[in-house]
Amino acid sequence: MRKIVLASVLTLAMALNAMAQLKTTKISVFKNGSYFLIKEGNMYLKDKTFRMDIPQTALMGTFWVNAGKDTKVKQITMREDTVKKNKGIETMMDMLSASIGKNITLRYLYGDKDKSIREVSGQLLSYNRLNSSIRLKAADGKTIFTTTSQMIEVMSEFNADSYSADSTYRMARVTVDKGLDRTDVSLMVMQTGILWQPSYIFKIMNDKDARLEMKATVENYSEEIENAEINLVVGSPQMHYGLSLDPITNNYLTNTYANNYGGAQNYQFQNMAAPAMMENDMATRGAVINTNQPTYSTEGEKTGDLYFYRAGNIDLPKNSKTIIPLASQNVQYKDVYECDLYDHVNFCNTRSIYNDPNQKFEAYHSVKFTNTTPAPLTTAPVFVVSDKEDPLAQDETKYTPIGGEMSIKLSKAIDVQIKNTEEELSREDNAKKIQKAVFTKVKLKGSIELANFQDKKITLNLSKSVQGTITESGNGKVTKVRDYYNNQNPTSKAKWDIELAPNEKKTITYEYEVFVQMY
Repeated sequence: MRKIVLASVLTLAMALNAMAQLKTTKISVFKNGSYFLIKEGNMYLKDKTFRMDIPQTALMGTFWVNAGKDTKVKQITMREDTVKKNKGIETMMDMLSASIGKNITLRYLYGDKDKSIREVSGQLLSYNRLNSSIRLKAADGKTIFTTTSQMIEVMSEFNADSYSADSTYRMARVTVDKGLDRTDVSLMVMQTGILWQPSYIFKIMNDKDARLEMKATVENYSEEIENAEINLVVGSPQMHYGLSLDPITNNYLTNTYANNYGGAQNYQFQNMAAPAMMENDMATRGAVINTNQPTYSTEGEKTGDLYFYRAGNIDLPKNSKTIIPLASQNVQYKDVYECDLYDHVNFCNTRSIYNDPNQKFEAYHSVKFTNTTPAPLTTAPVFVVSDKEDPLAQDETKYTPIGGEMSIKLSKAIDVQIKNTEEELSREDNAKKIQKAVFTKVKLKGSIELANFQDKKITLNLSKSVQGTITESGNGKVTKVRDYYNNQNPTSKAKWDIELAPNEKKTITYEYEVFVQMY
């Protein structure tokens, strides 16, 4: 009889404890808090059916279950189910629940003034937590009903720290088409609850060489992950339904599309898009210089427009944060100064010129380098330290493909002063007519005064934007950023790379024209 009972318990445990058999083998984590999960295992079947937990945060249309070779999943039904679960014994009520069928002794405190102790003993037949009623079979065969009210002690034959009890919660019943004892099962789903945050450190070694290191902080507030392959994803995949949950995650019936998806939702990842210019060859490139520190990189792979850091098999405990070093690479950099001048006159809208003689525009001291690492750089904080390990700055990297150029700001360059003034050169009335709208063409000239008060030579990367068409910029490179809708003037930008000797001053000029309606 004991063997039969043990066999029944074993079969029940194997049939119900599904998630213990479905092990997480691979996850791909995005920076916005979503992750793609694969679980695999071998499941015991009873009447062609096994039970498994339902993913609580499955995203729309991403939950899929497959059975083993030549076995088809016929249906998956989500509903309330009753299973056995081990519970710890922490209260007298837990001990009563664990002692059904055991001999127990209950002690009660009663009496208004003179408190007395009364004992009740017998075999515990039932205990109802909802109404606190207890039914016992006494030694003389009589049935005793009592309650937990005024109960101060429970003594039981049951001697363990936990017990098996019925628990009701939503489960998935998976039915296959073959009457097997067991079958291989794989589950894949996209969920929310795990995210990764990249960060960099830029260690300056001398006046041209630096070391760029990258790490990932992975936050897991979703589920236990043990010895699973972890991929950290850079990129922006199309997710039409965004973070909307799949209907399997709720316990009510609803017209999902009518109620929740009247319009498409745009999935905004916190990654910069990976453009087509990313190289296909992701082989690790050689270090630029030799140092005593080892260079290393996490194996990665470009799949479509996404880049996957293959971090290997790692444990991610639930409600934890884990730091994973990803890469370390030597790079060569240049010291530069940068200034981006906006259209402060804005003649296109103001139709007038105002120059503030005291207005100065800020320049920034920066380091600029080419991404020679074997992976694209992603949007993340970057911390800069000197060759003496002094803190210099904290900035933000932007998405930079392999071979692209990255700039990191160090500080405001207070010894580099920049002024920008403009003047009107000419105007041509009735230069353009569109239907009843008459436009005047105004030609303007701008002057940018530069002064380097440092005792060293600098390179200044200077740019100037205007709402109009730049017609003259000297040796500056002019680009048209975009055309405004229903507007006669594009936004143009001129860029210059200017060498300034110690204590040198220079003036840069540009000209542009604007079409305006003069009232």
